Amino acid sequence: MHHSLVCSSSARPLASCRQPFLLLAMMLLLTAGCAQKKSPDTEPPSSEPEATSSNEDFFEKFRKKGVDFYATGNEPFWALEIDHSGGLTFHMLEGFRAEQSGPCEPSALADGNGYAYTANTPEGSVQVTVLRQLCVDSMSGDSIPYKVAVQIKKVDQTSVSYSGCGRYLNDPGIAGTWRLTQLNGQPVDTAGLMKGAPTLQFSPSEYRIWGHGSCNNYFGQADLMGDRLAVSNRVGSTLMACPNMELENIFFKTLPGKTFMLNLHNQQLTLMEGQKPVMQWVRSNP
Repeated sequence: MHHSLVCSSSARPLASCRQPFLLLAMMLLLTAGCAQKKSPDTEPPSSEPEATSSNEDFFEKFRKKGVDFYATGNEPFWALEIDHSGGLTFHMLEGFRAEQSGPCEPSALADGNGYAYTANTPEGSVQVTVLRQLCVDSMSGDSIPYKVAVQIKKVDQTSVSYSGCGRYLNDPGIAGTWRLTQLNGQPVDTAGLMKGAPTLQFSPSEYRIWGHGSCNNYFGQADLMGDRLAVSNRVGSTLMACPNMELENIFFKTLPGKTFMLNLHNQQLTLMEGQKPVMQWVRSNP
């Protein structure tokens, strides 16, 4: 439908005649301004176009591919995927890509505050530092558990560095409280234990674990790293005396300072050293 503005100089003064045209001009300016703000040329594309901190589906598709650690950076936009058993991939929105297949294992930093990964690719060497430090995404404002630095030394000997934020892609089924059923191949006998079998809980965003050992409560620094749990030597406990503390003493000697492989299957969680099951847990009743 075509609308026209009719203004008769004989019917109204000139000033009132101009008002509809002024209103039309203002509407056109506002429309043009809105259109400019929505133009894709004025907003750079995101390195994680689908991702937000609350969109777990985005990260779940990577976890199902076997990715243990995922990180991104902005301006320039880049993404990093690390599969501890399958390799490392670093790629940029502008097209650069560096890949290494095969195991890509973390090594603890000397100060104990994070991990380092190294990959040698046809495009050059890739050094990744993952710091146990809360990181705020510069575009979304999301708080992400780890601060990430990437340094690439290309085959032409030029070096480039990037910074961003990352997270380990942990199985959501690991949340909750776990109760120990086996320790070093032996079933846990709860007879005479003041609090029953030892328990375990995780807080990946706070880098910690806690629970009780059947008598004393414990708490410690730990990283839940996708397919593994790295427990630091910084594990403390209360100091109560209880009868039948032998199990707790063994448990407290077995847990700290170890990196365990995780196997979650049919509501049973197994912590392994190599191929050896060390602890088996079942989900605790609320």
